[in-house]
Parts: sequence; C-alpha cells; structure tokens
Amino acid sequence: MKRKRRAPTLTSSHPRWKIITLSALTAFASFTTGGVLASSGIVSGTSNTAAVALATELGLEKNNKCESRKLIKFKAPGSNKTYEVYQLDGPWHDSNSCLLDLLKAAEKQKIDQPIYNFTYYQMLYVLSLPEVRFVDGTNERKLSKVLDKNAEFEHNKIERVVWTGTKGKPYDSMEQSDLGGWAMKMYRLTSKKDGADKKQVAGYKTVAFGAMDTILTPVSAGGLLSRDNCKEKKNEKCSFFHSKTNEDVDPKKAWTMNKHIYAANNLWTFGKDMENLKDNTLASKADEYKNAAVEGMHQLVYGESVKTGKAPTLFDYVPYKNDKAIQDSWIYYSIDSDTRKGFYLDDAGKNRNCGYHQLVVSLLVRNLKAMGSEVKKEGFTEKRSDLGNKSILEYLVRSYEIKKADNLYKNAKTENGGDFSACEDDKLTADDIKYLRDI
Repeated sequence: MKRKRRAPTLTSSHPRWKIITLSALTAFASFTTGGVLASSGIVSGTSNTAAVALATELGLEKNNKCESRKLIKFKAPGSNKTYEVYQLDGPWHDSNSCLLDLLKAAEKQKIDQPIYNFTYYQMLYVLSLPEVRFVDGTNERKLSKVLDKNAEFEHNKIERVVWTGTKGKPYDSMEQSDLGGWAMKMYRLTSKKDGADKKQVAGYKTVAFGAMDTILTPVSAGGLLSRDNCKEKKNEKCSFFHSKTNEDVDPKKAWTMNKHIYAANNLWTFGKDMENLKDNTLASKADEYKNAAVEGMHQLVYGESVKTGKAPTLFDYVPYKNDKAIQDSWIYYSIDSDTRKGFYLDDAGKNRNCGYHQLVVSLLVRNLKAMGSEVKKEGFTEKRSDLGNKSILEYLVRSYEIKKADNLYKNAKTENGGDFSACEDDKLTADDIKYLRDI
C-alpha cells in the first residue's frame, strides 16, 4: 500500500513545526526573510492570495510553480526564527518546479535580496520531511540531528542525502537527481557572489553531492547504482540508475526506463555545472559525473538483458510476439520485478503509455545531443532483424510516425502484448524526429 505524504506537525517527533490552518475566516499571513518582516497579504480558506503575494515579494515570474502551493510556518531545528515557506511536501520531483523558479528569480537579483535567505530555508523545509535521511556510513539521521543552532549543516555527519521509501531505502534516481542538480546550481550561483552567506553556500554544496552521490552508490551499499562491464563493448562500463514510482519496491528491482534516462541527463548537467567553479578541486571531479551519465546511455544498447539477472537495456522494453518486435506499439513503461517482463500502465483514459513512449524519445534526443561523441552510437543505429530490420531509434520513431499518420488521439488495435492507445498530446517535434533519423 502506498504511504500517504504528510507534513510534519506539532508532535513529539516534530516539536518545532506549526502548520498554517486556512479556515473559512480570513487570516493575515507574513514571512520573515533576512530579518525583514514583509506582509504577504490576506488569505482565505479557498484563496492562495498570500502565496501569490509572497511570490511577488520574492520576485518570482508570473505563473510560477510556487504560488499555487499553501504556505506553512517553519522553524528550522535549533533556530529561533520562524519562516513562512511553501508547503512542498511531495517527493523531490514534485518540489523541483517550484525550487527551479526560486533559482531563476535568485539569478536575477543581488545577493542582499530576501530571495536568497528564503530559498535556503525553503530547502531546509524540503529536507525536514519524514522521508529524508542524512547518511554517514551506517548512521542515518534526520535534519534535526545534522543542523547546529545557527541552521548550519554539520557536514562531517553527511555523506549522502536520501529520499526513502517504505523500506527505508532510496528508490528513485529521478528524485535524487532533481534535488542534487538544483542544489548544485544554487551552489554555483551563491559561491560566485561576494557577500553570500557562507553557511548557505556550504549547505547547497553538501546537499548537491549528498543527493547525487546516492545515485552513484551501489545498491548493495544503500544507493541506486548497478554498474557492470558492457556485454557488447567489454572495455566500456554500463550503468543503470534504479528508479520506480512505487516507494515500496526493492531498489535493485526499480526499472522504470524514462526515469533512468532522466537521471543520466541530470548527472551530465551536474558535471557540466561543476566545470569552471571557483573551487578547482570540485571542477576536476566533473568527469566522474559526466562519465556516469555516458555509462547510463551505453547501458541502453550495450548492457546485458534483464533476463540474465542484470539491469535492463532499452531492448527489454520493446514488446515482442514470436521473437519479433510488435511494430504498431508503444514500448513498455517499466519491467515487473518478479517476472522480469515489461508492462504498461493501466491507462484508464489518461493516455500515459503514449506519453511515456514520447518522453523516452525526447530524453534520448536531449542526451545524445548533450553528450555528443562521448556516447558510442553504433548500438543505437545498428539494424536488427528482430526489430523489423530497424535500429532501436528507428523502431521508436517509426511507432510514433505510424500512430500519427493514422490518428494520434485515437486508440488503435495492435497484436496481443502491445499497446497502441491514444495520446493526450503530441510532445515530439519535427526537429526531434529529424535528429534521430539523421543519426
């Protein structure tokens, strides 16, 4: 059973929290940033006026992803100050869009503006949720045990920062890479500004590496990585970044393809963001993350099949009948951890199988463009008889083209074992298709 998300409340385990209650009566809301008390408007039980006003105070763009959230009063462990922040209570991928909007606003403002102090405490709120653990060897701690009275991290207690599932383990590289990538961008931004709060700069750095290094830690050691010699290219390494939406899954059996490719993209960007840092010791480590991203791409076409007991390749997500790929079909969403066979989502009118097929294609385009010649592309372009004398890229593109020529928004019949359900929208561009065909 999936665990319900919840905000910390005033209980013995979270004594320093207080939730804003929005009743039918109007209430005045305010927030403290950088020692400045600023009015954020009048709010009612059905209005987000205060959240919108706060976004305006902070300089966020219109239609940002924060203003639709509720506000919550937050007192960081050990701190005497109370901050009003956005109630970002879901997994990190859910919080990422709001955090990115805060980053975007901060990039346009001077270091003495309230956005900087606010964003640091917004991050602390996200890290205070019950699912978050700070790992040091065999020790696992919550936020209250790794912050001092000045809301500064005790960095020697943190090797990894982990969003855990019901089994107490990480389960989603996508979530991890979102927070790690965002924190690295905040570290880059603040570390280059004179007058930045040193504790905040150091905090972003610790969270960035703590979150991202969880992806590069083997599953056996509490992380999300499976790394082996590539089957088709013995001198290359292949890596799979385990991911699953369901939090009660064994991390080693978390095999959702779009999330793996997404994490590879964030790893590459993370490494690129490390280049040209003021701290040259970190800039020299950039290749570690970029190389891992390339290994993740190589896994797709050079790794061993999931049927052999290893992590899956992209071919494992192709639906087959009588050892031949079904041509009129989307690829599988994920792979069942027990049967090691691919499966689709129960569509229920949401058109998700088409959407995830398109997402995989668009992520492949993004990664192949970004990583360029670092990715050995023969495996992506080699024609295979089991794919109908197509390469894996041709197969993915051709399925989309067949559907679009018929009717993208209408369910279509296909062979047993496949799925050609309708699409909600058309996410691929003509440039995407041309790029893959040109390869």
